[in-house]
Amino acid sequence: MQFITKIAKKSEKHESILMTIAQALRQEGMQQGIQKGNMEGGKETTVKLAKQFLSKSVDRSIIKSVTRLSDDELNRL
Repeated sequence: MQFITKIAKKSEKHESILMTIAQALRQEGMQQGIQKGNMEGGKETTVKLAKQFLSKSVDRSIIKSVTRLSDDELNRL
C-alpha cells in the first residue's frame, strides 16, 4: 500500500487509478482475513461439538460422520 501511494504521488496523472488499485487490494486482503477467521471459527465449533459428543460416549463413527473429523483429529481430543 505504501509503495502504491508513493508511486501515485509521483505520477499525479495516474494517481486515481493507482489509488483504486490500492483500495481493491486492501478490500481483497480484508475479505481473505474474514474468510480465514470464519474457517478457523468453524473448526473451533466443530472441535467443541466433537468433545461434547465424546464426553457423552457417542459412537466415534457417528462423531466422524457429523463433524467430518478424521480418526487422528478425534484421537487428539
